Amino acid sequence: MSVTRLDYKGRHILRADYGGCKTEEAMVSVLDDLIREVETAPRAVLILSDFTDSAVGSSFMSKGKTFGKQYDAKIAKSAMLGVAGMKEILLRAFLAFTGSRTTRTFPTEAEALDWLAE
Repeated sequence: MSVTRLDYKGRHILRADYGGCKTEEAMVSVLDDLIREVETAPRAVLILSDFTDSAVGSSFMSKGKTFGKQYDAKIAKSAMLGVAGMKEILLRAFLAFTGSRTTRTFPTEAEALDWLAE
């Protein structure tokens, strides 16, 4: 449950790990960390977000929509893991709201990382 930096095939990627976050406060805390990283990045970033076994709620979605709109130009690509069921429905609403065309979901981390590194 944190934001870390990783290098993959010569690309710098921010990994937002929401995995196991069971409270809205924990989710928002990781998002706040991600926002700080994106704000201070010298150029557009690549983001891998893992939502496996996490609980997404309304305050997280609200803050996420604001983040997505405000920082769209600073996000080159965003790959998501662990998005199924209700989370997939919420993601579709998020993408419609933000207009993002650079976000995709993946079944495995390896596939997500390969796409980000393209």
